[in-house]
Amino acid sequence: ITIPVTMTDNPGLAGLSHTIQFDPEVLRFESVEMAGSLAGREPAVNAEKADAGQVSLVWFSPTDALGDGPAYILTFTILETAPLGSSDVRLSFGGRDNMNADLVPILFSVINGRVQVVDYILGDVDGNGSLGMMDALLLAQVLSGQSIELNEAQRLAADTDQNGVLELADIILLAQWLAAQTA
Repeated sequence: ITIPVTMTDNPGLAGLSHTIQFDPEVLRFESVEMAGSLAGREPAVNAEKADAGQVSLVWFSPTDALGDGPAYILTFTILETAPLGSSDVRLSFGGRDNMNADLVPILFSVINGRVQVVDYILGDVDGNGSLGMMDALLLAQVLSGQSIELNEAQRLAADTDQNGVLELADIILLAQWLAAQTA
């Protein structure tokens, strides 16, 4: 899975030093890639504590990187033995760990992320492990009011827009995914 770390209202950034914490019983760290205005310079990444759920990175530039959007993208693998449920991915840094080219600290607020570990594939209504026309047909039958019982995993997989309601938007989204597979 990939988790983008994004910036908004970036006044100019010449360096950052961040620590990412995660549950090592759920996720295995794979890589970090700088993105957006920070792309082009590789970070120094310390993954020595990745087995304990912590990765640190330092990125710097002689000039300010301007613009909003992705700063970097974290890549993890969900472990086969991961328990179902949600798992936090937290970003932390100190007061002088984001700085502009004038060596003035830049203040950022953080909204931490969360990974949801589930035992179904979104859109795989028939539960066969892949998306196909049978999924769309089954969902169409359910939406048309046919007396078809879906189990909990099927109901969650059928709710493609993840709003908690099975409705027309779910089958339209599923059809778009299927069309993209064949394009």
